[in-house]
Amino acid sequence: MTDDEGAAAEDPDLKFWTTIRDANSRFVREDGYVWRPSATYNAGLELPPVDNGLDYLVTVVDHLGPHEDDDAPNALHLKYALLHLDAAAEVLLKARLELAHWSLVVERILPGTTYSKYKAGDFKSVGTEEALRRLRQMVELDIPKEGDTALEALGKLRNQLQHYGLVATREEIEPVAAQVLDFLVTFLDDRLLPALPPVARVRAENDMLHVRHGLNQIQGFVDERMGRLDNELKGREERTVRCTRCFQDALVAGDGEAPTTVRCHFCRTAFTPEDIAAEWASVHRAWIGSRDHGPCDSCGSDATVACRVVRVSDVRAAQDGSHTYNHVTFCFACALPATPAVPAPRSTP
Repeated sequence: MTDDEGAAAEDPDLKFWTTIRDANSRFVREDGYVWRPSATYNAGLELPPVDNGLDYLVTVVDHLGPHEDDDAPNALHLKYALLHLDAAAEVLLKARLELAHWSLVVERILPGTTYSKYKAGDFKSVGTEEALRRLRQMVELDIPKEGDTALEALGKLRNQLQHYGLVATREEIEPVAAQVLDFLVTFLDDRLLPALPPVARVRAENDMLHVRHGLNQIQGFVDERMGRLDNELKGREERTVRCTRCFQDALVAGDGEAPTTVRCHFCRTAFTPEDIAAEWASVHRAWIGSRDHGPCDSCGSDATVACRVVRVSDVRAAQDGSHTYNHVTFCFACALPATPAVPAPRSTP
């Protein structure tokens, strides 16, 4: 008898949710449908933080997955997937903060801040970036930083959509969504679900069955498209890097008509050499041009240079199983190293 089965024998709610979760696990439908009784039969709006965050995640994978009317998500699907994924990340990170202590969710503890006001929603909460910082420093959770860049990119897309209007393609949005979903699934598995009471944990595990199926479908789209680009990118490995927008190894320098001579073959975003050098530095926290390594030896420009750039050729030259690569100071205008290669190791960007 498993621990869940033993506890369920004494708790009717736990027995019910354990039965639902196990049945959904055994009888998986091709479309990934999971019966969610709380989402189907509750007449009122009752969504504790974890349930709320998982409900957002379920709608995200539904929006980004195949649809009966059209195999690809349309503009409205992409819109709500972005908004709900950003909301899910914020809600779930703050849910883990609340498990440590409710006050960690409050941006500033001011005179008059009380638990009663907190439960009534009468306070200003922290954002995603601050929630991550508090989880790492105050709750002392070991949360990998690999998801930070994707969360930041998601936040920018969401802000554009909410405040300025957004022009983006499925190819730009889905890889970012896949990385954020992958981060959140790991966070849930390792840091949030184990800290929940038994009934809440099993109920969450039931929702996660649907989320995992949806993530596989989204990642399948990314893998299939990258596979189709193999021949297109072949022979360009020494001037191909990871795109700062979709995070696929498909951004090629010296590939397009001036002034946008740097182009991603996956999401089709095109940059000027100056713009991509600045964006690379921002995303990877690296200095640009003369502030670190000086101008390009070939063209003399420093505005088109970024340091600590890992190319596809550097990744493929690494030993099998290694995630540590050589890197170069790279000129995006010349599509060449700006200076001799730097042999110091660098982990995956």
